[in-house]
Amino acid sequence: MNDSFWESRGADENGDTDTHGVNLCDAISCPVDHTSGNGEYPCFQCPSALPNPYIGREKQCQGFTEAKIVAKLLKTEIPESACDLDGIYCDSNGNVVKIHANGRRLKGTIPDELGFLPYLEELDLSDNELTGQLPSGLRFTPLKKLDVSGNKLRGIVPPLLCNKDGLNGNGKGHSALTCHAIACPVGTFSHYGHGICQPCGNGEGMYLASKNCSPAIGSTSREVELEHTRSAGKVVAGIFVALIVLSTIAVVLIRRKRKVAWKFDGDHEDESRDLPYIDENPLEDIALV
Repeated sequence: MNDSFWESRGADENGDTDTHGVNLCDAISCPVDHTSGNGEYPCFQCPSALPNPYIGREKQCQGFTEAKIVAKLLKTEIPESACDLDGIYCDSNGNVVKIHANGRRLKGTIPDELGFLPYLEELDLSDNELTGQLPSGLRFTPLKKLDVSGNKLRGIVPPLLCNKDGLNGNGKGHSALTCHAIACPVGTFSHYGHGICQPCGNGEGMYLASKNCSPAIGSTSREVELEHTRSAGKVVAGIFVALIVLSTIAVVLIRRKRKVAWKFDGDHEDESRDLPYIDENPLEDIALV
């Protein structure tokens, strides 16, 4: 496997390869926080302040800092320190431990680079207009609380994130690990967007981590407007159909009433012809005599 690695090590007169002081795993892939031209030996360590949690990095290092990552999420200029930004909480060493960015009308996707934050314990991105999918890279953080409810996220909760013990109480009390503890799947909802999720009806519940079966809070996207238009169209169509049905019933009833009336009038005329003639003024006939 990967003959170039073994050829670079050379062989002695007995055909044995010199592997002294070499990490043989580099023949497969460069380790975390390392890079190379093709993702394997020879590997060089990245000088980045934050370690890259992925193996096999090719050609260049990430070069991310906490300030760059948080600025990318909040769509703002890169500060001197991430701790200077509103809603960002740091420990005594200046490491980002909490991000509370709920209700800030954030748009775009959730950066996968958030998984590079080695001390992040809380992430609240609820009630924004974030799209895309929930990044799997969050599994690399020591997260204990995650709230992405009230957005416009699609897809599923990454399985490896579902297996993160303790996240939102997942697996607490020897209970089984479940994705519902992270976010309610599409087509379901709960008051918090995770936990005990209830199914939506009539094709509602379009997003991941929904807190109700309506569109996301604060959503003004074209997609939601179209959904409202469709709903209004269904109501108008229902009213139109109801009017047609009522009109049809009214016509049938009127025709039946007329038919009964015609039959009654005809029977009355026939009875009049069969009765004997009765003089209404018999006294006039007697006077004449």
